[in-house]
Amino acid sequence: GVVRSDDGARTWTASNQGFSERFVSRMIFDAANKRLLAGIWGDRRHGGVFVSLGPRGPWTRLGVGLEGREVLSLAVAGEGVLAGTDDGIFLWTPAPGSWRRLPTVLGRVDLHPRVHDVAVLSPTAFVAATSHGVLRSVDGGQTWRRPSLGLTGQVDVRALAGSPRQTGLLIAATPLGLFRSVDGGERWAQVSRGLG
Repeated sequence: GVVRSDDGARTWTASNQGFSERFVSRMIFDAANKRLLAGIWGDRRHGGVFVSLGPRGPWTRLGVGLEGREVLSLAVAGEGVLAGTDDGIFLWTPAPGSWRRLPTVLGRVDLHPRVHDVAVLSPTAFVAATSHGVLRSVDGGQTWRRPSLGLTGQVDVRALAGSPRQTGLLIAATPLGLFRSVDGGERWAQVSRGLG
């Protein structure tokens, strides 16, 4: 579940009030709204995203619409929240206060990808690390492109890291190595081989 420390990680206390299940896949701070978000994995009935005003709880579910899905990644996008799941990317916004799936259509096929990570470049520009490679949207998730990593075939991209200092700098991790983009995920170059 969620544990917290008030003494620099010397001791830990459980902070699970309000949780129905305790497989936490990802936690992020939403500084603008002064809250903590936790994605739940492994509970297809009561899972989703939980929210609290601080690590002490109590925790409540953030909207409906993620039932039956595992939340693998989270990101804050303006007033909204993105959840990468085992069935694509979902967006929560204050109005209507529920989750809706963002179609990831490429070549007239809705991919329903497993989304391992999501990077938000602006309130409307997202990059996703998925089972179908890197996916990129610049219109709030309405349309998606799959930029090439320069490899043959489809590559499972497992994680993304964005630079807080250099806009557009991203690193993507795959089983074949690390890839770097300096233009917000439009073009990629391999910078290392696999991690061994």
